[in-house]
Amino acid sequence: MINDQGVPNLLYAYEDLFPLMELIHGLKSLSATYRGKKVHPYRFIFQIWRNVRECTQDHNNSMNNRHCWFATDSPGWGCKYLNRIFRDPQGPGNYKTSNKYWYNFGSFDEAGRWIINKNYLLEKLNQETEEKALDTCPHFDIERVREAIRNLPGTVEIDNLHFKKYCISEYENGQRVDKAVNIRHLKTDTDPLDLRKMLEKYDYMLGKISIN
Repeated sequence: MINDQGVPNLLYAYEDLFPLMELIHGLKSLSATYRGKKVHPYRFIFQIWRNVRECTQDHNNSMNNRHCWFATDSPGWGCKYLNRIFRDPQGPGNYKTSNKYWYNFGSFDEAGRWIINKNYLLEKLNQETEEKALDTCPHFDIERVREAIRNLPGTVEIDNLHFKKYCISEYENGQRVDKAVNIRHLKTDTDPLDLRKMLEKYDYMLGKISIN
């Protein structure tokens, strides 16, 4: 078993442990944990090396106070690699899976208002942080994430100008009915060029590197 105890700096664990990993990567009994949770040994330390370490070095070299932003015009959650859930709506809201934006994490109350579950949103962002080991970056600050969530509205008005209900079809007593299960934003302005490039970059990287 490999864990994060005894590794002086996880940013350089890939470089330090690569010779060992070459020898033992095929062992069925090989396992790794990070803060008590199971991770894929090779992929985990590689993504820290490839993403977090490089980003940290770029930050140190640039001294740009917006380096950690998701895009030059969008701070996101304060870390560009915390990107499974988007903070800023972009383009048309005609996606299917209801976990893409912060506002998806909520529910309708008895009065039909959409209430944001900020605790659950923080839980999901914390989970992503742990899976990607983003907190191994010396510039990562979970308080920035918490502050960003606190600044979000607690409710979203369904005015059919900015937001609308997202419905699925169900059958009740043989009749097809549309049931509101989430919400979607309506089309926003065209994505800025740098944001489009950023999205394409991270879509590619997420397709290449994942945690099993």
